[in-house]
Amino acid sequence: MKRTLLMAAAVLAVALTAQAQGPNGTENYYRRANGLHGEALKTAFYDIIKGPSVLTYDDLWRAYAISDVHEVEGQMLLWDIYSNITAYTAESPHKNSYEGSGLNREHSFPKSWFGGVKPAVSDLVHVIPTDGYINNMRSDLPYGETDSPFKGSKMEAGVDGPPYYSQVGKCSIEGYTKNIFEPADEWKGDLARIYFYMATCYESEMLSWINLGKTDMLGGNSYQPFASWCFPMLLRWSAEDPVSEKEQLRNESIWLLQGNRNPFVDYPGLEDYLWGDLSEVDFSYEGSGVPPELEPVVATTCDISLNKSTFGVDWTGNSPKNTRDYWERYPLTQEKNGITVSYNYGTEGQNMYANDTQIRLYKYNTLTFRTEANEMTKITFNVVKNDAGKEFFASTGTMEGYEWTGNAREVQFWVTEGNGNVQLSKVHVEVADATETGLTPRLSRGEETEAIYGIDGRRRETLQPGLNIIRMKNGTVKKVSL
Repeated sequence: MKRTLLMAAAVLAVALTAQAQGPNGTENYYRRANGLHGEALKTAFYDIIKGPSVLTYDDLWRAYAISDVHEVEGQMLLWDIYSNITAYTAESPHKNSYEGSGLNREHSFPKSWFGGVKPAVSDLVHVIPTDGYINNMRSDLPYGETDSPFKGSKMEAGVDGPPYYSQVGKCSIEGYTKNIFEPADEWKGDLARIYFYMATCYESEMLSWINLGKTDMLGGNSYQPFASWCFPMLLRWSAEDPVSEKEQLRNESIWLLQGNRNPFVDYPGLEDYLWGDLSEVDFSYEGSGVPPELEPVVATTCDISLNKSTFGVDWTGNSPKNTRDYWERYPLTQEKNGITVSYNYGTEGQNMYANDTQIRLYKYNTLTFRTEANEMTKITFNVVKNDAGKEFFASTGTMEGYEWTGNAREVQFWVTEGNGNVQLSKVHVEVADATETGLTPRLSRGEETEAIYGIDGRRRETLQPGLNIIRMKNGTVKKVSL
């Protein structure tokens, strides 16, 4: 059973506020996953949580004072999932001379496995505070289970030797015999759900990470990247150690600090929908297990203002004026005519600014446009001022000056590095007609369609531009791109 906790009052307030909102306290955050299952469902979650607006690696020390504290006898201490004897605060030294001497930032999914690239290198979901000595003991060993530990963390202060709290030994899981690091039972589910998050948030990078060959825990594919010996173990860990209050509150803190969430914490048992017994069952983001019959939101061409009123914020009291606190990094969003616009910090942070007439793109800021049922074909920015002659970049399509052209349901924009910013007052978005003809798929003779879904999970009456997920009456699933 998890240890009782009391998180910092500010974090708890955030969590309680979120719980008063839509399904699972997330409103429509997971809506794009609705009605999907299996591989398509996992890719939808990837599209939702990818590209976290992570803090810098150095800023993680300060972040832990928000994300990983609990009250013990009136003192706010950090959770330590590797050691049972430490009493660290966010200001504790960063040492590793012996157990209890100091803290480390532990990549629970080790840096060597993915090459230490951004944003994963400082992704708060998997970079956790731990005792430095035990962290070094773990090194980059795989997680696993052992019947023959030969070293580990003290179960009680001043008492060396077995039984250990966390331990190193030869793996006792069938199919693997090398040394592993086994965490304490009370944290196994937490770590399994962190690994499921990594497999999902970094889906597009997983094949390259597997090909690095730096760990025996990876060996599958981008859909299910874990090796056959450890994947059943991770599923079992998640089932035997269910989501705790500590994880839920940490998830709320991560939303505040880097703008994304771990869906495996928001939806206990989600892994079964992706890889387990429920992989053929349509997922509901409302949590009922049955997808509601929602019509696709069809986007239409329109102009969208870009200012603080449109995003529903007032930063006039901040310092500097009209800027946003660096420690509140969740994205600002607005929706108009079926087009969702998100204004966010980038990987390295920087300023966010909005006043009565404009927003500003500094280096590392991102501006993302997304539609659900049909594709955008042109996006034209109204630029009030370009301080340093910055150039726009787009994640897809073609950018010429301040005008983007292409065919996409999601496109992200950012500007060149350097001083200064680009000041934007509005944007004109043109969208393809979702009712255009010629959208009938090529199906084999005798096949009958049972249902059509978009990648966002919404059920469709007809095929539409973009990716269509078609469930046939014979039980098969087809993907048709238009």
